[in-house]
Amino acid sequence: MKKIALLTSKLDKQNISAHLYTLLAESKACAVAFDFDQTFNPEDFDALVIQGDLDQLKKMTSYDADGIFFEVQESLKTLILKFHQQSKPIGAIGLASIIVAQVLKKSKPLITLGETSDLIPQLSKLNIQHEACPSNDYIADRDCKLLSTPHSVSTGVRLMIKELVEMA
Repeated sequence: MKKIALLTSKLDKQNISAHLYTLLAESKACAVAFDFDQTFNPEDFDALVIQGDLDQLKKMTSYDADGIFFEVQESLKTLILKFHQQSKPIGAIGLASIIVAQVLKKSKPLITLGETSDLIPQLSKLNIQHEACPSNDYIADRDCKLLSTPHSVSTGVRLMIKELVEMA
């Protein structure tokens, strides 16, 4: 059974995590949830899933001060890079996609923020590729092992989790 690290906020742990736990169980994987301020060893896991919204974007980056040219907090940046360097898949839900892509921008990652996000036109300035995607689907950048979906409770998450577990 694959072991997935689920990174989410304290507020989302009860609502979103329950949904993700169910999806992971359906895909024959187990998850351990962590808050953004907790640390853990990536070597203990087969993949990483990050759920994020505007609050997490502001909390875990310098977005408020720097706008689209934000920097990711060092602890989260290190965590994402460790999973990436170990060639472990990363699933990004919602605005977590732009956080992960910012960390991996040297690889020119492909993500989705959906079809209507105000941030989409600005992504090319960050060396991040975007593909429009309805909320009931996901985008896979197999070179970066990065999967993204625009919405946290949708068919897109279910499909993304299934492929993430297969990649792990």
